[in-house]
Amino acid sequence: MHGRPDLELPGLHRFHWYVSPEDIRADAVAGRSVPQLIIFPTYDRLAETQLTELATTEAVRRMAADSFNFHERGRAGLATLAAVARRSRAYRLTVNNLDDACRTVLSLID
Repeated sequence: MHGRPDLELPGLHRFHWYVSPEDIRADAVAGRSVPQLIIFPTYDRLAETQLTELATTEAVRRMAADSFNFHERGRAGLATLAAVARRSRAYRLTVNNLDDACRTVLSLID
């Protein structure tokens, strides 16, 4: 397995190694995928695991708020988020128990 020692982390005086997907297996990189689900998880130790469907506009708002570069992308970024939200189902997932949360999410997959 070979990595990339050419990227030094500033201030840490060490190298950051990356693993090539082909080093894992020949077909490790797949083609494009189209999102079908958008899930916004929140942990709440006092709540029961609960899934709440969100409107498209709320999904766009939440994705924009969670994006680290939304302000740089402007109108094009908003259009991309809106397109993803229109073709996806969006949910708020309140998580208390990980097993329950996993079962809940897996129940959404066709």
